[in-house]
Amino acid sequence: AAAKHAGVSERTVRTWLTGGIQLDGELIRLKSVRMDERLCIDERELDIFIALRRRNLERRERRHEKFSRED
Repeated sequence: AAAKHAGVSERTVRTWLTGGIQLDGELIRLKSVRMDERLCIDERELDIFIALRRRNLERRERRHEKFSRED
């Protein structure tokens, strides 16, 4: 359900849970809780993580554009 909500694969969600993403030099991991042997991700936490990831990707794209433009 989390992968579908985020528009990514289940493998990507597992990567976010274990490896996280680098944001402003800090490692941010997607938060989850274990309930009845299932891993549960709060929808609000997922939305926050997705927004942080999107912001990080947009920054990297802008940085790349700055260095790849011809003057």
